[in-house]
Amino acid sequence: MVLPASALAQADDPVLVPRATDSAVAAVTSEINAGDDASVAQAEKQIRFWFVKETVPMPFWRTWLPALMNYRRYQEAADLSIGAVMQRPGIEAIAPLLEFRAKALMALYKPREALAAAKSYYNVCALKDTGNALDLIEQCLKPDNNDAVIRFRAEQEAAASAAASGGRLPQSSFLKSVHIDPAPYDQAIKDWSQMPDRPAYANLLLAADRAMEAEAVFRELYKSATDQQTLTVAIDGITRSLRAEDGNVARADVWLMALQRGTASSAAP
Repeated sequence: MVLPASALAQADDPVLVPRATDSAVAAVTSEINAGDDASVAQAEKQIRFWFVKETVPMPFWRTWLPALMNYRRYQEAADLSIGAVMQRPGIEAIAPLLEFRAKALMALYKPREALAAAKSYYNVCALKDTGNALDLIEQCLKPDNNDAVIRFRAEQEAAASAAASGGRLPQSSFLKSVHIDPAPYDQAIKDWSQMPDRPAYANLLLAADRAMEAEAVFRELYKSATDQQTLTVAIDGITRSLRAEDGNVARADVWLMALQRGTASSAAP
């Protein structure tokens, strides 16, 4: 659960440091590595305080989350991951954060929540990481339903084959039945909707399973792009949105291939 910002902002704790200085970051690392409940609780409190200050230090997902997982502090890893997602929804941060959350929830034996987090990761991650996302979803399914694993993998293989061969695109997907609770994302989506970073805002929409809205954001970016970098981000966002809408890569691949041939329009395929 993400602690309300007001509760942290008003906390009267002189130990909390307002800025993630090198010494403060080192202190948090030491507290996490100490491994005992009191030290980890203090580290978590400091990290959440930085979230309130809209700061997510680089060691968070490079050092602290892996350490929490290694020390089996799975609940802290799961809770802090989703908290960081709200502050850093750029694809370079949000994708690994959601992957960490799914793995932490699996370790907590919460298969339904883990599957939802894995779907959020699937929706958001780069197209090149689709295989990794499929593996993660499969891992979430295996403890409970081997039949679902078989159906899921068969659907994904059929979708990829249809896109490559020009065959009939699939109309259904197991992933469409996986529910993501949008409530944790609601406030962050409202906040980011007012900010100029449109890809970050659209990534939150994808994580919350609001893929059609995300696609609309990326298509507006595509239409208004005046430089190659923005155009690349927009194209990547559209393909990820199409994949999230369908629960497979078929339509995304078809649109991307048409774009490469110069036959794609700004409308959905």
